[in-house]
Amino acid sequence: MPSLNQHIKALAQATGWSGLNTPKANFWQVHLDKDLTPVFFQLGDQKIVLRGQVMPLPLDLAEKTALIKRIAALTVAMMHECSSIIALEKAGESLVQGLDDSQDAVICLRILPLNIDDESFLAQVQDWLDDYDWWKKTLSQAESPSTMGNLFSSVIFEGLKL
Repeated sequence: MPSLNQHIKALAQATGWSGLNTPKANFWQVHLDKDLTPVFFQLGDQKIVLRGQVMPLPLDLAEKTALIKRIAALTVAMMHECSSIIALEKAGESLVQGLDDSQDAVICLRILPLNIDDESFLAQVQDWLDDYDWWKKTLSQAESPSTMGNLFSSVIFEGLKL
């Protein structure tokens, strides 16, 4: 059975990412352009998790609520396009021990089987990085309330006959 270490070596060789050669505690992390910092770790005996912090959650309750509503609308709209998971991670409750998780954050995840072949692993990492990058770019842009309302309504009610 393949190991996470084997997949990481294949990824480092394919991409030239030198930062992946040495694991930090129980995970591998690399800093890329565009402010992307993917983390790779094993969950249990049979799963690999790709994780990236999209952004910290605002401390202000109104701002946090608005952001969560925006994420919900975007998630519904992108469900057919994006196979990554967007989640909220509470401060101090990260799945990855040793990461700076001092603030609540929006994270982008993909869970893969450990027994995936290297070629499929590389393809999944590339697809996940595209999702991760899209979420970072999209959530860093100012929201247009009129567009978001239309986006959410069109997704929810598309095809619904009243």
